[in-house]
Amino acid sequence: LVFRNVTTKLTVNQLYDNPAARDLARTLTNETTLNDPILPTSGTLGFELLNDAANYAAGALATSPYARSVWLMCMTCEDRVAVRRRCIRCFLVRRQDLERFADWEWIKSHIYLEKPWHWFRVVALHRIAGVAAKEDARFRRIEDDQSMPLVDDQSQHRRLVKLSLGLPENELAVADPYRVDWSQHAEKLAEWRIQLS
Repeated sequence: LVFRNVTTKLTVNQLYDNPAARDLARTLTNETTLNDPILPTSGTLGFELLNDAANYAAGALATSPYARSVWLMCMTCEDRVAVRRRCIRCFLVRRQDLERFADWEWIKSHIYLEKPWHWFRVVALHRIAGVAAKEDARFRRIEDDQSMPLVDDQSQHRRLVKLSLGLPENELAVADPYRVDWSQHAEKLAEWRIQLS
């Protein structure tokens, strides 16, 4: 499993013109944990945060020469308990790949990493997979409704959004595959009360 930056990194101030959006983005980073790594972008302003990030990603990759496919995007923030700095990241992952991450036993037996310290991102993907399943169940009925959306429909929204993007399918690792010894992290994961299934 490799993690790659696919667009230019931006600061919160570069991405958001609105000072209220900047403040909200910074505030929401304090509400994420490794157990719940997705920014809780509830409400209309939260929707705007997510929508602006999605529009930036789609726009930055609009001229990509690669074949397009559907990717899920979510805004995450890495917990300072686990990492040295608080950083908002937009994860892009294909649905079929994310579904595999719902199974912790599959992760332990199949995932090799490029860098040993990426183990916490694997935990985040596992937790994101659980959110995706819950959102599918919650929003399916709403999205199947054929009526026109209401003005305030964004107040409740998916935190994982679909984007049509052209990204390389054959990214190469730059290091030997690293097999995570999950027993080394078991005590920390239990201490942080990470829910693994």
